[in-house]
Amino acid sequence: MRVNALISRIFKEMIRDKRTLALMFIAPLFIMTLIFFLFQSNTNTKADLGVRGVDTSVVRALDTDRIRLHHVGNEDPTMLIKDHDYAGILTQKGNKLTLLLANADQGKSALLKQGLQAATIKLKMQAAATTIKNQATALQKLASALQHSTRGTAQVRVPTGINCHSLQNRNLLSLRIG
Repeated sequence: MRVNALISRIFKEMIRDKRTLALMFIAPLFIMTLIFFLFQSNTNTKADLGVRGVDTSVVRALDTDRIRLHHVGNEDPTMLIKDHDYAGILTQKGNKLTLLLANADQGKSALLKQGLQAATIKLKMQAAATTIKNQATALQKLASALQHSTRGTAQVRVPTGINCHSLQNRNLLSLRIG
């Protein structure tokens, strides 16, 4: 009985105290609004990227809506970043891509990293799709060849390393499928 009376008394005091109500309901809304504006990313941000010796497929795969590409010569990358205010320089030697970041603006650096990761994923997905398409056509050809071979006599070449004692001709094996 005393516990119920204590609980009801505490609730009555909380409802009557306006500061407590403000802290319970208005303060969290205010803090959430501040956090929203603090972590809101600017979607209009564009980063300048110098590109040197990079494969054209990688350049085409980059998101040009948010990354401005500039083809540069063989100058020193750090000097290019300083002179032209680039957010980064992308170079390629063989199959290795190197991204040198200015790190003056963390948002632009993150944008360049995300753009490069998205481009590499896009290229890998295109390569996988091409491989799957080629394998599908090869499987269709094999299926049609198998279907054609099961209608009559199929001739299969036996590799020379296989020991075929019961065959007169070691290189040719005739099967009758009926």
